Amino acid sequence: MLLITIIRKYNLEKSFSIDILSLAEESFSTKNTVIKLFKLLKGFGYVTTKEKASIRGRGKNIYTFTQAFKDELKNDLFIIKAWESDNPAVDTLLKNKVAFSKQDSEDTKLLLRSSNRLFLLIFILHADEFGVISNLSTTAISKLMGGITKDRFKSQLKTLYDIGIMKCHVSGVTGKELFGKIKGKYYLDLSNSLFYECYCNVSQLMVRVAGISDGNSFTEAGALFNNYRNYHTEKCFVWPSVIARYLEAFNFKNVIHFFNNQMMQEQFQLLLFNIASEILSNCWYEPDKFTHSSVVLKLLNYPMLMTSKKAKELGNVEGLKEEVDRIFNHEFGENVPVSEFTSNETAECYLELVWLIRKLSLSIANRYKLFLTTTLGKEVEMNKLMIMPITEFKVFEGEEYVELFEVFYIDGSAREITKLQVLEDKLEVSKNGKAFERHGLVGGKENISSLIDKMLLPS
Repeated sequence: MLLITIIRKYNLEKSFSIDILSLAEESFSTKNTVIKLFKLLKGFGYVTTKEKASIRGRGKNIYTFTQAFKDELKNDLFIIKAWESDNPAVDTLLKNKVAFSKQDSEDTKLLLRSSNRLFLLIFILHADEFGVISNLSTTAISKLMGGITKDRFKSQLKTLYDIGIMKCHVSGVTGKELFGKIKGKYYLDLSNSLFYECYCNVSQLMVRVAGISDGNSFTEAGALFNNYRNYHTEKCFVWPSVIARYLEAFNFKNVIHFFNNQMMQEQFQLLLFNIASEILSNCWYEPDKFTHSSVVLKLLNYPMLMTSKKAKELGNVEGLKEEVDRIFNHEFGENVPVSEFTSNETAECYLELVWLIRKLSLSIANRYKLFLTTTLGKEVEMNKLMIMPITEFKVFEGEEYVELFEVFYIDGSAREITKLQVLEDKLEVSKNGKAFERHGLVGGKENISSLIDKMLLPS
């Protein structure tokens, strides 16, 4: 972290002069850390030092990075990325001016240790336009931190949650039926003031449902994985409304083995959210007419969706990609696809799973579109959006239900944070921290109830 601070401030091409104590103070390091760094740099021949005459006060050296250091730096993509980044959050972090976000109170400035700042810097530099980090494994992050242990990794991640920097994460998993080995994903909390400037075009909608309805008693993945357990204990399937209409003509027994491991549930729900996000980003006006995108095809490609053993088996099957295209081109309508691979059980199961994923993802896409149009108006247009994989649960009279739904979006306007409260007899909306006001919908309790059902269980 100290080296990155020095390179960003003084560059590589020019010599610079500063005393050890001043460098330690401005980089929020210790004198010993600075001395140790320059000892290492000199030992490797990466920097030359020349004493600068001083009449009084602290003695200064003139430092110059050597060509050997510049050549070596070309191999360190992380330091280069940190050096060249124009993200304002990086400057704020290096100046140690990160705000500690507390619920319903003003942000408080705090000083982070160098290790905390390096850990956060890794996430900032690898985040996409919605603050999502999806291309780094725990092992890769630990390596960039100098080889920290799993416990130390968890401690660092907890710190980011505690100060309101990290919103949520979905852990990486290794499955025996689904996915194989898959990396985790991390989601920065864009409501923290650290990200205001760099994500100024990203808006947010939070929908909080007060109470249980047919549409929020389970998540889609929760219903599927729960029925695997039901079938093996009760010898029957009990489908909640959120997925019932898709399973009526579907032989779940053909794909039940995919849902045997509860550890896969979060990743499967994330897959559905990611495909639903792609559907709305590419086909906002008519989600039902979505055919495919390169992202969706990659997510559903058998090397991504299946274990390596099954993917290897499917690699020898000709025409599989064309069958997936047929599913997304609606050639089967509402019917479960009848494939040409009846002699290959793995191929059949794969295609039936793809069909189920498409149906559930489309339902999720329609639900979030209704959330957005109900709150922001039917004329709203979306350039791109990302459904947040955060589903807060509450318990009412012994039953658990999904209370919170959240989506980030880019619509070409300035950043807005909107909250929708779905109550039994009314809807309330708050924008940018203002007090909740009754939504301008007309109609009584029955109309509101019908609208809630429509939002949570879109046709």
